[in-house]
Amino acid sequence: MAEDWDSAFPRSAVFVHRLSDGRSYRMTGSSGSSDLVAGDRFTWGDPAVTLLSFTSVHVDEINEKEHFAKVTLSYRPREIVRIPSIVGEIFGGVAVDGGGIIFVNGVPHPVDPWGPLVGVLAQVVAHGTADQIADPLVRLAAKKSALARIVQIASDHLQDLTHLETPPAPTRGTGSAEQIHRLPDFRPAVYL
Repeated sequence: MAEDWDSAFPRSAVFVHRLSDGRSYRMTGSSGSSDLVAGDRFTWGDPAVTLLSFTSVHVDEINEKEHFAKVTLSYRPREIVRIPSIVGEIFGGVAVDGGGIIFVNGVPHPVDPWGPLVGVLAQVVAHGTADQIADPLVRLAAKKSALARIVQIASDHLQDLTHLETPPAPTRGTGSAEQIHRLPDFRPAVYL
């Protein structure tokens, strides 16, 4: 209702908001206005594209005298299509501690069962499936947690590589000064 805290609005209306990164945004309806009145509709998605979810809010009635709005909500979840052989399927070995191969864009890559890739892939999956969480604050927390864990896994393994790949310091009496000066310039490289 256009009264009390909402008296600055030009008319009584229904507002649709979306939450993104902890902020609320008013969404515009089909009429191009964010204040939806009787007969207005808000849609999110394309009803013809079944691979994406579709949401519709239709304002049926706004009754200022009785202080209520009647709306019709419609929601269709996205259709999930499983294509197991394109990205992310592990071939060979066993499911746990067996290694295998992951295909990324059609190119096979070996998977070390004890390497960081297994943990990172699990968190990538967790990040992606967080989109199905209805509560926006919980969804955001789940995505942040998955990304933080990916950073932690990468940091831990980078630290391990740094310790393993650093050449030992030359010891006294193991060679001439000239030989020590000609040690190869070794810089560890990490390719992701």
